[in-house]
Amino acid sequence: MQKILFKIFIFIFIIFAINSLDCDGNDLEGCIQCGTGLDSDKCSICENKYFKAFNGEKCIKCNDPNYGMEGCTGSCTLIESAKNVKCQENSCKSGFYEITPGYCSKCSLIVSHCKDCSYLDESGNGQKTFKCLDCDDHYYFDENGLCQYCYLQNCKKCKNEDFCLECKEGYTAYPDGKCYQNIENCKIGAYSNEKNMPICSECNILYFVNSTTQLCQYCTNPIPNVNTKYSCLDCHEEDGIPICDRTYDGFYPDGQWAQKCSSISSQCTKCTSYLDQESGKIIPKCIECYSQYAPNWKYYINSEGKCQNCNIDISRNCYLCSDEENAPCLFCDENAVLINNACIFCNYLYGNNCLKCNDKQCLKCNDGYGFILNETCSKCSELFGEGCTKCGSSIYNLKPFCSYCKYGYTLGIDGKCKSCKNDANLKNCEKCESKGKIGYICIKCESGYELINGKCIKNCNYGQVAFDDETCKSCNSDEINLNNCERCKKLENNEFICTSCQYEYSIVNGKCKIIDDLEIKNCEEIENFGTEENPIYSCKKCNYVQILKDNGAFICINEDDYPILSNCLRGIKESLGENNYTCTECDEEKSFILSYDEEEKKIFANVKMVIIFIIIIAESVVKKIQDVLIVI
Repeated sequence: MQKILFKIFIFIFIIFAINSLDCDGNDLEGCIQCGTGLDSDKCSICENKYFKAFNGEKCIKCNDPNYGMEGCTGSCTLIESAKNVKCQENSCKSGFYEITPGYCSKCSLIVSHCKDCSYLDESGNGQKTFKCLDCDDHYYFDENGLCQYCYLQNCKKCKNEDFCLECKEGYTAYPDGKCYQNIENCKIGAYSNEKNMPICSECNILYFVNSTTQLCQYCTNPIPNVNTKYSCLDCHEEDGIPICDRTYDGFYPDGQWAQKCSSISSQCTKCTSYLDQESGKIIPKCIECYSQYAPNWKYYINSEGKCQNCNIDISRNCYLCSDEENAPCLFCDENAVLINNACIFCNYLYGNNCLKCNDKQCLKCNDGYGFILNETCSKCSELFGEGCTKCGSSIYNLKPFCSYCKYGYTLGIDGKCKSCKNDANLKNCEKCESKGKIGYICIKCESGYELINGKCIKNCNYGQVAFDDETCKSCNSDEINLNNCERCKKLENNEFICTSCQYEYSIVNGKCKIIDDLEIKNCEEIENFGTEENPIYSCKKCNYVQILKDNGAFICINEDDYPILSNCLRGIKESLGENNYTCTECDEEKSFILSYDEEEKKIFANVKMVIIFIIIIAESVVKKIQDVLIVI
């Protein structure tokens, strides 16, 4: 069977390989639509700016130098009779002209080295004339309109044989018509008739024009560790010495050099300088002091232009101060308040645990402390009971409140923390919470207890049950009275029922009994729909396979006795036959197994579909072969 399927696969692969030889529009450059029938491997429509050639076997670009028309920028058509290509009118690119409508010709064919040209009727008499408009680089127009080679050294474009208009890279054309090498770091160059040579009139940034050499010279020497930059940006010359005019941020001009702002004071980050007319000295001044928060934070600039700390010179805990006379403090740190131009600590005014305040009251206390209006900070446990660990109030809510109780306490509607253990209804409760008018409920019990219906019930050993909240009794004890019971539980109505019986016993309505009925024998939990004298048993929970009978009751069947029920969870009993069982639900890891006949039918159906598919493709191939034979 496998060999047959393999041969079928090879046959299908060959057919698809034959069909794949057809044109799909992407196989041919410039093709947007393929032909049909015998021409399906050829192009029938080419893209714009392409034309169809060689009977559709190729799409060729209109400006192709070998088969098209060089210089054509528009669409084109193939003239079969003339065996050439005609370009769309007025579509010749620069360097070409339209000699006749649709035909482009190179300008350089008429005038050697002509870069661009025109062919127009400028006189209006119907006669077109050729005119060269521009020559190639290193060529110029002579008096006859022809392009002549320019022999001027380093010249790219000449006006005539003696005058250069544009020089090659690294050179500049000057008024004398010659090309001179660019002056290094020169921004604007000029020609000196006196010196008969080019000079620099303005240098790039970091340089100045040396009055002696007329060349560009560095403003200052490099400063180490400044990312290879130079501290002086602009300068001028005095008596042959460069004088710094402008610097990078963090420096200030100091005659020939640039100095760091930090040389004024260590916190200075921006600065400037000026010339004192009386002394002739350069005076530096800081304009911005460093802070990790904001400019001038905790600093001010004194009369000497240096950065001074507000805390040292004015008042402790001052973070913003003025640079006016006497440098008054404007704002204090959060833990202080401004009174009479001095910062007074909050813990001095309102006690050791006050963190934030104004001149009237404390606004924020240490953790574990709260305040009442116009009073100092007090422990939360003193205000709201032993369990309160966080509390507070605000200027909008004058009444203080507890915001967090420690573990084992809950916040009541009276705003105080209450211990779960102090409530008789919350016996053995470790964590509780308030439900408003409903009262307190337990949400977690102490170790050894289990939360059941809002109460903490003692955890009992195997075979025992909580007789009351604190006492465990055996399921078989006289108080519980569930004979032959291994595990039991207590219901909400205080009734006890068995949940697991001893061997060979089954649960019947909550008690353990021996049932002789073979169909019920394998049942773990049984329900009696009848009476004690006339019982009608139905299996509620099986040890083996649960079977639904035609009367609506459930029974248990041992799968060892019925191999057809192997790995089965649930099934049904057919009305016909004594032991005619059918599985309806398997184990999760198993699935229904088809019979041999069913599996055979499935294979046959799959093979049938493959054969139909082969027939459809074969008919397509035969039709193509017939079309070829008709042509031949």
